[in-house]
Amino acid sequence: MNCLPDLNYSIAHRNNRLLHGRKILGKMFVNRIIAYALFLLGANRNEIAKYLEIPLDTMLSFFTRINKYGPSGFLDRRTKPQRQSDITQSALTCSIEESQLELHFGSTSKIIKISKDNVLQYKTIVLTFLDNGIINRKEAARALNCSSGNTDKLLHKIRTGDISCLIDKRKGQQKDYVFTPEIKSELILQFAANAATGKSTSSPVLAANLHQRTSLKLSERSIRFHISGLGLKGKTGHLRQLIGLKKTL
Repeated sequence: MNCLPDLNYSIAHRNNRLLHGRKILGKMFVNRIIAYALFLLGANRNEIAKYLEIPLDTMLSFFTRINKYGPSGFLDRRTKPQRQSDITQSALTCSIEESQLELHFGSTSKIIKISKDNVLQYKTIVLTFLDNGIINRKEAARALNCSSGNTDKLLHKIRTGDISCLIDKRKGQQKDYVFTPEIKSELILQFAANAATGKSTSSPVLAANLHQRTSLKLSERSIRFHISGLGLKGKTGHLRQLIGLKKTL
């Protein structure tokens, strides 16, 4: 079709602009703009329909809507437009507070709060929001209390290895995911009992004694980690001295 032959045309620019326009406005909306522009410039209606692969009757109905409704004729009247109040009400926003992450659902009173104490859940939500553009990298880094570079590394980890890769395995488990207060109390009791009776307080012995006494199956590595965290590491001798002093009183 000869359309304004005196103008210079670029195939590359045309393809890029059409791709971008269809991405933003939708293929049908862009085709309607082109169809009406060609119609105004005097192109044959049959040829316009053939060029854009639009049924002729559909295109003629479209021209009729334009004449009747003006600019709103470009819209698909079969689809009920979404009210601005509905859009505002359903919009999801995220705020990062000192101790938690809050998800606000528009103007409603619905708020989801995720505590920073729930380490894996908190990290997962922050990185998921970053990955989907709800928050930016700077906000994610502030929420995770780390640099932008480390935030990128965490995002790459969760993309390739799921949330299990967020647990820092270099220093043992950093969060009590298995040891409940009840299990910790059993560990302290077993440690004290072994120390008081002259038995070894090494992690293999404690693991075996706990399993025999309570049926708990705890790894030696976890026992070492929690013995250290509870401040009991190296205290066997001190505990035995205290017991000895009490017996002499």
